[in-house]
Amino acid sequence: MLAAASRLLPVGNQSVNALQSAGDIVSDPTTLLLAIDTSTELTGIALYDGCCLDDVSWSSCRDHTVMLLDEIDHQVKRRGRTVREIGAIGVAMGPGRFNALRVGMSIAKGLAFSLEAPLIGIPTLEAAAHPFRQGTQPVAAVIGAGRERVAWRVFDCEPAEYWAETRNTSAGEFVSSIATIAADVCVTGEVQPALREALTSLTGVTVPPLSGRLGRAAAVAELAYHRMERGETDDLAMLEPVYLHGARTPQPR
Repeated sequence: MLAAASRLLPVGNQSVNALQSAGDIVSDPTTLLLAIDTSTELTGIALYDGCCLDDVSWSSCRDHTVMLLDEIDHQVKRRGRTVREIGAIGVAMGPGRFNALRVGMSIAKGLAFSLEAPLIGIPTLEAAAHPFRQGTQPVAAVIGAGRERVAWRVFDCEPAEYWAETRNTSAGEFVSSIATIAADVCVTGEVQPALREALTSLTGVTVPPLSGRLGRAAAVAELAYHRMERGETDDLAMLEPVYLHGARTPQPR
């Protein structure tokens, strides 16, 4: 089971003002979207203006706040822009770890409020699957949930009403569920070596290289930008992160 939480860590005005204190640079007319992903210990941010997409990710070692604010400031300056020029915020909304998600969502909301910019939440597993959803092949996205458990969801697979649910199970249960899919399946996301070995032993299952599986922030940016273009934004007060909590074991079809 996945739980949504309504209490968030506040982002102090001092932190937001510090990011906004960069020197004045002539504004680009295109909307610059900042994407933030703190779903797991692999933290990432991305900047996207509909044409140029920059992203960076790092292992946060649970120290999300300081590194995240520093990286936002650094990446915006590298782009030749200022934080004041950020026109929209995209944020991964989980499932993910409690403290990590609280930090990312709080900073995203703080910036959106301060900059009067629209906020767009993107499910983490949707972002993980996004680069590989180019055809009719089912795509399974997975992230670690701790204690040898994984959170996962299968996209573009029938029956849709069964596979569309996000689940939190043991790694073994995940592999068993993937084995029941008749079509070839692409499995992406945080796939540890032992899990990769078990998955690739199944007929028709492929796991892309690590270098292609961990760019969630870039996918959050792209998905959020497209939603923004369609006028689909989230209410600042209502958007909540989805935390990993308990377990949901798939029932036989």
